[in-house]
Amino acid sequence: MSLNIRLLIVSLAFSLVASPATYAGKVLTALAGDLVVIEGKSVTPATVQSSSNTHVAFYFSAEWCPPCRKFTPGLVTWYEEIKQKYPGFELIFVSSDKSPADMEKYMEGYKMSFPAIIHTKIEQHMDLVKATGNGIPNMTFMDADGNVLSTAYADGNYRGPGAVLKDIETVLAASANAPASSASNTVGQGAFDIFNDKR
Repeated sequence: MSLNIRLLIVSLAFSLVASPATYAGKVLTALAGDLVVIEGKSVTPATVQSSSNTHVAFYFSAEWCPPCRKFTPGLVTWYEEIKQKYPGFELIFVSSDKSPADMEKYMEGYKMSFPAIIHTKIEQHMDLVKATGNGIPNMTFMDADGNVLSTAYADGNYRGPGAVLKDIETVLAASANAPASSASNTVGQGAFDIFNDKR
């Protein structure tokens, strides 16, 4: 990853630490009414609190994709743990499944507790979710206003969604715990470390 991208991530993470209360949840507001969750065997409208949202990640995946099926169980566990620790974070599933029924089957089968964009609404939100590569599994992480902080593709190279999860943990920990006066040191160190450790 280029030094310019690393510095951009560090500066964005610093701004998140310095003023976490400024985010109005524009990303989730734009998705209002177009999110669903799986409850038992049926899909129901999701209620997501956009006013308290500080960060969003989009997970691009499909049940027909073997690497996705391998990654998703760990992601479900990770999400449940991170959501308890950082309630202002939200993960949203963006399905590449062939039909709404296939998407629902995938969500149910893997017990996805995070919301998904309604299958028939995905195309109208692609500019918002900023897919950054052609392959799946893929992930994009951004602040609540839609500024991209990390992606599974960087400089045309596939880092994978696991690398993005590390970025998410670093930024959320810094924004929740570091005082503004020491943010540049804390975030800078974490942001550079995550690019040296590939999953």
